[in-house]
Amino acid sequence: MGFFVETNQSIKDPITNKSREIDLLAEYYRRYTKKNKRCSAKIKFVFEIKNNVLPLVLLTEYQYTPNSDFDEMFKIVQTKPKGVDYEGASDFQEQLFPSGEERKLFTQYCSFQKKKQNEELMAIHPEELHSGLSKITQYAEEEFFEWNSREMSEEESYYRNFIYIPVVLITNDLFELTIEDDNSTTLRNTTLSRLVYNYHFREEPKSAIVYIVTKAGLDFFLDDMIKIEESILKSMVKQRIDL
Repeated sequence: MGFFVETNQSIKDPITNKSREIDLLAEYYRRYTKKNKRCSAKIKFVFEIKNNVLPLVLLTEYQYTPNSDFDEMFKIVQTKPKGVDYEGASDFQEQLFPSGEERKLFTQYCSFQKKKQNEELMAIHPEELHSGLSKITQYAEEEFFEWNSREMSEEESYYRNFIYIPVVLITNDLFELTIEDDNSTTLRNTTLSRLVYNYHFREEPKSAIVYIVTKAGLDFFLDDMIKIEESILKSMVKQRIDL
């Protein structure tokens, strides 16, 4: 599909000090040309891959609150030359969550396991999934932190717009459980959803939006992300031309 992929990368667990494996890092490969005017837009995917035999369900919709900063959930790195200001068309957050559109996010998840005595299923909170979420959000946060810790020259001439997106890729079924206005529930089968994951980084509370994607929906998801990336790059190049 035209992606540059790195496998088996590692990070250090801040609690155990042991290395933990990241399944895949990926970004769309685009050859640099003079047309790009020293502009670069990149979605950097951090993948955890799970073979879920039984369904994964996302539940409890995220409630927007003034007590948390929605903007901080996006791990966006931006460097810009003097005279360039980001506009909505060149901003990943605006492209991923357009103003006025429904922004459905979930805050909880569960899977299932069979009871020993019979075929009945019971809901569980899989530790291996929690561990995977912890790894990919830590990696994205560390990269975001490192970029923003760099000393940028006042003569910076490269116009960058990067975003780190943690993704859990699952093999089989994904559902969203929503509660309607009359308190009835709806269970909807889907190939793509988004989870707000909370954690601590350098002793500070943080949050990130994690994309949960099924194998069946992966190609569509990546196609959409490439279109967003290309749209943002086009807008950035136009801003530089207009200077």
